[in-house]
Amino acid sequence: MDRKPTFGRYRELPLDEMSSDERGALDNIVTSRGMVPAPYKFLLSNPRVARLLNPIGTYFNASGSCLAPAEREIVIVLVCAKWMASFPTRVHEKFAVEAGLSPEAVAAMVSGAPTRFDDERQQVVYSLAATLLASRGVSDHLFSQAVGLIGDEGVADVLALIGYHCTIALTLVTYDVPAGAEELRQS
Repeated sequence: MDRKPTFGRYRELPLDEMSSDERGALDNIVTSRGMVPAPYKFLLSNPRVARLLNPIGTYFNASGSCLAPAEREIVIVLVCAKWMASFPTRVHEKFAVEAGLSPEAVAAMVSGAPTRFDDERQQVVYSLAATLLASRGVSDHLFSQAVGLIGDEGVADVLALIGYHCTIALTLVTYDVPAGAEELRQS
């Protein structure tokens, strides 16, 4: 079998070479999302992990989250930039601008420079995520401010989104997927 990578270090597995578990996980993802996002192709090598992560990704992508799209993109861009995951950073820079964030704010987040948002909710989401990613903790003041603006549900969503996208970013970093990589073919 040819092991030449087709996407970074990853060699995309043709459908006819997938195990029944891998195919079942793939079908589960396609059923819930209509397609297979690039990171899930990598995760199919462990179908149990792919099946566990899929509902989390679906929750955030299907607007189940109490966070607005721009707020979600703030967290995702910060996480991807933190892990220097060039492929998802490039993808989510575009999504962030489409969600209404200024290109300047997105560029600042990618570079690690501080930025400010006029929208109070966006600012507190940014402050919470950036602070957690930089220092692994938050002050009582920032926590109170976050709960006051986005509620306990919003704080929980920020935390889950950070954890989920750390997994996604680290997957793509491990497989060395470059920023300019073409999307994996959709199944």
